[in-house]
Amino acid sequence: MIKTHGSAGTLESTEDVQNPIVCYSLIDITKTGIVSNFKPSAPDFIDDADQVIDDEISWSRSRNQQRNFETIIQTIGLKSQITHLQVPIDNLVDLQELGCFGKSFKGKRKVWTFTFAVEHIDVYKKDGESLLLLPADVNLIPCILDLTETAKIKYPIFQSFGNNKNIHFEEILQ
Repeated sequence: MIKTHGSAGTLESTEDVQNPIVCYSLIDITKTGIVSNFKPSAPDFIDDADQVIDDEISWSRSRNQQRNFETIIQTIGLKSQITHLQVPIDNLVDLQELGCFGKSFKGKRKVWTFTFAVEHIDVYKKDGESLLLLPADVNLIPCILDLTETAKIKYPIFQSFGNNKNIHFEEILQ
């Protein structure tokens, strides 16, 4: 099997990046590179997340993961141009130790994390808080569930406030 998509670059360090922001998500936002329609005649291949795509079911899961990633990136980009972007990675994390999700989520769960920076971080500023408007922009945006999430999420939306919070942003202070 061959990899038919390009390797995605990552942001190795935030040292030289101005105003880096980290995103944490309980919703699968894997960047897979699958952006086209399913083609039954296509040979088996490996997507950008190293997942084997060998049938319509695996293609659909990979495409939906990419859709969620695109949704977040497009929403972030509504107010400012993204200048640096790290590909999301997922890890099993104790949510109480991380401490940024609502009370509805407990225990060890898969959390997708990526770092990015934008040209004008002040567009997300309100009432002296540097990122107050970014969570507001993302809140209640539709997403696709039942991919590889390990948290039980009730509604197919990104929620950035309240007890059912499933996505969180914070500025990395340097």
